[in-house]
Amino acid sequence: GLLTFPGDGGQCERNFVRKGQACVPMRMPIGAHADDSRYGDGWRCNRGFREREGACVKIAVPANGFLVSSAYGRGWECERGFRRQDAQCVAVEVPAHAFLRDSGDAWECERGYATAGARCEQVKVPANAFLNGRGNGWDCERGFRKADGRCETLKPPAHALIDDSGNGWRCEVGFRKRD
Repeated sequence: GLLTFPGDGGQCERNFVRKGQACVPMRMPIGAHADDSRYGDGWRCNRGFREREGACVKIAVPANGFLVSSAYGRGWECERGFRRQDAQCVAVEVPAHAFLRDSGDAWECERGYATAGARCEQVKVPANAFLNGRGNGWDCERGFRKADGRCETLKPPAHALIDDSGNGWRCEVGFRKRD
């Protein structure tokens, strides 16, 4: 534990810390290892432990969980197909016509189905409509507009044209909407 360089700039050997002009054995808590990169105490908690008030406390990883390397947070995450609920990892129950999302902790309905509570219901597409881009609802075809859960024919007034959306109208050049 001697100083490797005499004088004020001396450094202590591994597992020793400097106290004035001397090197004394480092006090490391159980579950720690020496870490020269750390200022002050010169130790760091081992993987699977967290520093708390000068001690290393074991991280309690629940069933279907795994350790993560992070100085903050719980220190664990749930495996794919499980989600965190309090200090546990519970299975994600995927209903019929659904799939596990990329995140692995939630589900989403297949195309053509919409979320209805904890299940997926088939989207009922009315006449003159089509499944929307996300696949969880419907939109009316060009020349029709939504009304009471169906698509009704769009009837522009005189001097009006169906607009770019296809579900509304605009006035011809030289005319404007009124009332």
